[in-house]
Amino acid sequence: MIWKVLFLLVTIIRGDWKFIVQVFNLVRCSSGNLVCWLCDATNGILNGSLANSYTNTDGDWVKHICENVPWDSEPAFARLLFFVLLLFIAIDLMHIWHLGVGRDVCGSTLKYLILKPGYFAGRNHKEKLHSASKAVKEFAKERGLPLSAAGKKLTKAKLQWGGYPHLKLKAADVATYTQFLAHLSVTKSFGNDDLSTAVWAIDQAISVFMRGGMFLNAEQMDYARAMGLVFLRCWLKLAAVALRAKEKMYKVRPKIHLLQHCFLGHRRSCRNPGVDVVFMDEDWIKSMARLSKHTHKKTMALRTIQRYLAGLKQELRRFLKKQTA
Repeated sequence: MIWKVLFLLVTIIRGDWKFIVQVFNLVRCSSGNLVCWLCDATNGILNGSLANSYTNTDGDWVKHICENVPWDSEPAFARLLFFVLLLFIAIDLMHIWHLGVGRDVCGSTLKYLILKPGYFAGRNHKEKLHSASKAVKEFAKERGLPLSAAGKKLTKAKLQWGGYPHLKLKAADVATYTQFLAHLSVTKSFGNDDLSTAVWAIDQAISVFMRGGMFLNAEQMDYARAMGLVFLRCWLKLAAVALRAKEKMYKVRPKIHLLQHCFLGHRRSCRNPGVDVVFMDEDWIKSMARLSKHTHKKTMALRTIQRYLAGLKQELRRFLKKQTA
């Protein structure tokens, strides 16, 4: 008889940005001067310089990937066999795009189209929002796309109308709205070339990730990169114009920087970032984050596992007790 020994290896760690910062003791985060664990991109607002800002798509940070350690205390994961910072931490597209930048894009685009005279039928904002809701419902039904009950009825509250527009809906709804707006951008003129180009380009780039397999070929990577950079340049241009006009439109948040890393392929791997989304793991990751919050950062990994196993033991006992009752 031939005995085989199986070893478990951690190949990738995924979760939202807050979870990654917590697990890896990162001092580089969205609220700091240095915003990224992969590079030296800065928050231009805090240091007063845009040369290496995350909003500068051609900044020096592009040339310096993973040259500096992003934590103040070495995390337990860094001591794992074959650990490589560049490859181990996944960029979760669900939180970066669907629940982040994508909400901003859909929110600002919808508000622009509602305010544009004659684009959607109606005499006032309420009627135009109703017309837009009807149009997206028909679009989703024709293509078999998911749309929740909340997503079927647009309101000013869901668009966060008074501030920077942000479509407050589920990730699956944001995906449907992105495709809907991209469809409109080529079938009915927006009257704003930068906006229509940005919406169409980002839909093309995200589609490559979400429809691709575990690994992307060179053609897919090049197309996603090209479309992604088109989106970034158009969106940042729109944001700059809105800022000069003192309009709350086209919000730019640090998550857009991680999106650029996805487009540029800085993880130096053909692995598709679309396979690292945490749609199915979201609830479990939240519970683990809450559990690890009550531990010290130097022993967090061990204590979290111990607490999880202790809780699991109690759950198994309850389950067996019910089965034998």
